[in-house]
Amino acid sequence: MKYYSEKSIPARLIQAEEAIVNGQSNEVSSVLVGQGYTPEEFSQGTLHIEVVRTIDADRREHLGAQVVATASVKEAFRVLRRSFSADRKLMRQALAGNDEYITALRLHERMNKQLEAFVLQARHLYEKVVAHEGVMALLQSRYNMTAELLNSRFEEIVELEAAIQQQQYLKGQLREAAKQHREAMATLDKWMRRFIAVARIAFDEDKPKLEKLGIHVRSKN
Repeated sequence: MKYYSEKSIPARLIQAEEAIVNGQSNEVSSVLVGQGYTPEEFSQGTLHIEVVRTIDADRREHLGAQVVATASVKEAFRVLRRSFSADRKLMRQALAGNDEYITALRLHERMNKQLEAFVLQARHLYEKVVAHEGVMALLQSRYNMTAELLNSRFEEIVELEAAIQQQQYLKGQLREAAKQHREAMATLDKWMRRFIAVARIAFDEDKPKLEKLGIHVRSKN
């Protein structure tokens, strides 16, 4: 049997639950009550467990939402990159030889791989193109690239930005839930360490009762 501190969080929760239930049995509680372990104190221990489990459920829910949000970002990123790559290729062909336009639209630059930088790059390109009548005229006449088509790219950008924002929000929620979970476990662990210490003294010569409380008994050489 492992010591309480050596166990995983799920195992510590199980031991705490068993200790509280068995600690209130007649044969054990009659001794522990004199050490301050009244029904009210055991209720406090139960409350610590319930808090941990509630926060853990919230943490798991946030984790699931985070997975979904990350998938949404990846898909929106994939869609926009595909559109952006194809549009840049056509734009470079339409504007070949016009270095001024190429430079202004940054078509000579590599496509950014980093997410936030890519969003800025895409937004810059489409805003510049739509605002420039000369460029729009060339694109529409040579490749039928209309303002409506380019405006649809803005919708893709907005969708990606919204997905990123949601992902960042959920990351924050997940971090906060993880922090609360650590704090709640620390509170429960403190309660259990004191309980175990008191029980070891109270039942120093009664190994079966210690084992009933889930407390590891050291071998006596």
